[in-house]
Amino acid sequence: LQAFHFTYLATLFENPHGGNGPGRLDYWLWPFLERDLAAGVETLASARELIDELFIRFHERLMHGSDGWVETIVVAGSHPDGTSAYNPLSRLMIESIAALNLSHPSVYIRMPEHPEEDLVRLAAGDLVQGGNRAQIVSDSAIVAAMTHGGAMPVADARQYMCGGCMEISPQGMNGDLLFSGFINTPKILELVINGGCCLRTAAAILPDQRRSLPDYATFDDLYAAVEQVLGRMLEDTFRLMDVTAEVWGRLRPRFLVSSMVQDCIRRGRGINAGGARYEDFGSTPLGLPNLADSLTAIRLAVYDEPFVTASDLLAA
Repeated sequence: LQAFHFTYLATLFENPHGGNGPGRLDYWLWPFLERDLAAGVETLASARELIDELFIRFHERLMHGSDGWVETIVVAGSHPDGTSAYNPLSRLMIESIAALNLSHPSVYIRMPEHPEEDLVRLAAGDLVQGGNRAQIVSDSAIVAAMTHGGAMPVADARQYMCGGCMEISPQGMNGDLLFSGFINTPKILELVINGGCCLRTAAAILPDQRRSLPDYATFDDLYAAVEQVLGRMLEDTFRLMDVTAEVWGRLRPRFLVSSMVQDCIRRGRGINAGGARYEDFGSTPLGLPNLADSLTAIRLAVYDEPFVTASDLLAA
């Protein structure tokens, strides 16, 4: 446990940015605790005291008056062969974070494809009583998404972790640009219905977007325009992230982190220079519920059950 803590701190000194996390801590530490329990060196009670102390150290380091810098531990989940990896250390960590009432680290529960009844009840209790983020993630859904279209082998996907908030990656195999782009999706709708101009400042943000809400004869026409602009913004965002990855590969080598990520040593390359087994990254389209609600309101008010004109709605 102490070796993990020192190594983890060293990687943070090298890579001091939000969105880190030790990932499947119970999975990797359980064989050591299992050995010590069998040898009589530790008990579950003494192990719980050590886990409490570790979590308090996380909390002390991360609490700076803000909850924005998040580090996540995922517990339980599956082995590479699909069997449940839930173990006594998983339970210790869930009970510890709930009992201590700490905001850090975030402890998320991975629900394996065939969860034990004890784990289901523990997860339900954590949702009801836990003072942490109390997030539960589904292996069957996430592994299916990660392997879609042959993106990666099932065994690698089953080793997934959550990063700072919810960034999914196969632990120790991926680059770290998982959550590097942000798109304000309600703003895109605003620009589409207002001729590419900001309603607040009148600035022409998309000067080639000439039409405003009265110019869309049907809702389908409006929806297609939103899709087109959103797709363009996503493409631009991903290209910016490509450039970032290329620059980081040259100027931000991070040798310690790279030494612990497959297959950097075998390839002789850094984590962002083609060394990591997977260089997956993504953008976050923020405000999707707001976008959906707004589109639904416009469809009903202007097109399906019209009680206001497009011009009056836009003016309002």
